[in-house]
Amino acid sequence: MKNSFLKFIALIAFISSSLFSTLAYAASPIPVVASFSVLGDLVKVVGADRVTVTMLVGYDEDAHAFEPKPSDAKKIVASQLMVINGLHFEPWAVKLAKSASYKGDILIASKGIKPLAKQKNQAIKMRTTKRQVIIITSTVIKTRTLGKILIM
Repeated sequence: MKNSFLKFIALIAFISSSLFSTLAYAASPIPVVASFSVLGDLVKVVGADRVTVTMLVGYDEDAHAFEPKPSDAKKIVASQLMVINGLHFEPWAVKLAKSASYKGDILIASKGIKPLAKQKNQAIKMRTTKRQVIIITSTVIKTRTLGKILIM
C-alpha cells in the first residue's frame, strides 16, 4: 500500500514537471513560503526549479508548538506565495501575514478537502488520500499555468 502511494506521488511529480516544461516561465524562480515541511516538500516536488521554497516550521520542529518570530515575518514578505495547511493547523499564519503587510497570495492546501470528524480535545485531522494529493497538485499547476497565484 505504502509503495503504491509513493509510486503515485512520483507519477504526479513526473506529470507536473512534464506540464511545467511545456510552458514558458520567467527566468527566476518564484519565492514561496510554506508553513511547514510537508507542504514545503510538496511545493518543491511540484514546482521543481521554478520555485524556491522556504519553510517556517522545519523538519525537526513541532508545528503545533511553533511560535513565529520577526524573522518569519520577513520570510513571508519576501515571498510571492504563502502555502498553508488550513483547518486551524496554523492559526498564527494569516495573522502573521497581515501584521507583516504581506502583499502576496495565500494558497490553503486543505481547501475543498473534507476533514475527519473532530474528536474530543483533539485537533482536526486530515487524512491525505490520492484524491487530495491530486487536488493540491492541480491547484499549484493551475496557479502556474494561469501565470498568477490563486487564492484558494
